[in-house]
Amino acid sequence: MRPATISTRVSSPALLGLTYVTDQQCHNSESGFFDHECREPAVWIGTKPNGYRSGFCDHCKRLGREATEFTTWEPAPGLGGAA
Repeated sequence: MRPATISTRVSSPALLGLTYVTDQQCHNSESGFFDHECREPAVWIGTKPNGYRSGFCDHCKRLGREATEFTTWEPAPGLGGAA
């Protein structure tokens, strides 16, 4: 009998988005730098038209390429961003 295994793979985009919101880190990644996110403290939560959510710092919200894909912004809980 094979031992039971627990999958750590996230198959739902909605669940993946929750981790990018709740870890309080900026996840902006510029073109050509896959898996090299900013990682500064997130002060903004951005939402794409499809409902995907992610955290961003002030700098990346204003100037980050990936942030341009997000259409709705709200201050991160307990942190807040500059307008």
